[in-house]
Amino acid sequence: MLVDIKESKETVARAINQAGLTFPVLLDSNGAVAASYRVKGIPANFLVDREGVVRDYSGGFASEEALRAKLTAFGARFGP
Repeated sequence: MLVDIKESKETVARAINQAGLTFPVLLDSNGAVAASYRVKGIPANFLVDREGVVRDYSGGFASEEALRAKLTAFGARFGP
């Protein structure tokens, strides 16, 4: 899931369409979600388990390969 901070719904929808994203995007219009996770800069990457516990955090851009490696280390499976 992606969280967009303090941008309009129209701006986010346009970016999602341009990027061809197909996963959920949360609109954090007032920054409350970012504040609750103590985000200091963007982008920020959080790995949150099914119980809502933050298992990993990294700041800055991360490649798909790096994110998949972290998810795999926590037991995530990809594909059919």
